[in-house]
Amino acid sequence: MRSVLFILFAIIGNSWPALAAPVTFNTALPVSQGETIVRGQVIYGEASGGGAKFTIKNLALATGYGVTSKLALFGVIPFAQKRLQTPIAHRQSTGFGDARVFARYTMIQRDGRGNTFRIAPFIGAKLPLGASNRKDQLGRLPQAVQPGSGTVDGFGGVIMTLANTKWQNDTQISFQTNGSANGFQAGRSFRADTSLQVRLHDQALTSKKAAYLYAVLEAGIELRARDRLNGSEIAISGADQINLAPALQLATLRWIAEISFLLPVWQNTNGAAISSDFQTRIGLRINY
Repeated sequence: MRSVLFILFAIIGNSWPALAAPVTFNTALPVSQGETIVRGQVIYGEASGGGAKFTIKNLALATGYGVTSKLALFGVIPFAQKRLQTPIAHRQSTGFGDARVFARYTMIQRDGRGNTFRIAPFIGAKLPLGASNRKDQLGRLPQAVQPGSGTVDGFGGVIMTLANTKWQNDTQISFQTNGSANGFQAGRSFRADTSLQVRLHDQALTSKKAAYLYAVLEAGIELRARDRLNGSEIAISGADQINLAPALQLATLRWIAEISFLLPVWQNTNGAAISSDFQTRIGLRINY
């Protein structure tokens, strides 16, 4: 149910047409020096099993800034409502989640006529902005319902992007290690994601402003180790999951509007009753 919620878009230059970008992870396309990118994404997800249902409504607000032509800094703050319904209880929380900040550096850049190839590693931290010890009439909320984790977690990875005027492919490998708070430590995770964006037409939708419609298909695998409570592994925790996410994007030189629908096609929940059902995303990205 946790996702890396931050994906940003940038323009290579004024001579390029409007480009698409991945929806569920990052891209290696650059942020120009001195340029600022703002992105909002509304995410709704459901998980169920064993008579229980978990839902999350999340608004993720993100910004990125080009320090140089190769180095960019990013940050994202989520605001979410989490709800867990069981046959005997209804528990929920609303509030800011943990913030994520990271730096991305373009290590390899190969530009040609109408195409580009980029490799960019990134490294960052998740900071404990959200409350992590909320209670209701039944006591402390379950960890999954808490707005935040209470821990400082590290993450990093590398992104590869190959783009031309017809299509674009982005591939990302990432990992996250987690700290401990309130006796609980979430399992470390590894992700591998790929995205193919194909332009559906050769001509811009309007003659006055370049705008193109893209079909997007993304696939990802996430491997998450078991959680720990007071130093001991929780047997029915952790999960391995493979997802597919078709999407549509409308891209101009200054903004991208997008909608996607993510479905898990395979899951191993280590005996846990609840498993992911689906996730929808609607987003808008604007660069200044």
